Amino acid sequence: MIKFLVWIIFIFLFGWQILSDLQLVKVVPFIEANQLIFVALFLLVRSEIWRFGDDYHRKKGF
Repeated sequence: MIKFLVWIIFIFLFGWQILSDLQLVKVVPFIEANQLIFVALFLLVRSEIWRFGDDYHRKKGF
């Protein structure tokens, strides 16, 4: 769960700056770049929630 929070902080604080440094933001329009970041964040959150739920149910035994 801590790794999950670190990823969220990393994506929001450093993701846009890294894209700007690599000149990807100027190549990709602003809206599309935002969509890529949010899609990546959504997939990360979904996979973490599923994994957390699976672990929880395995420990509870149902």
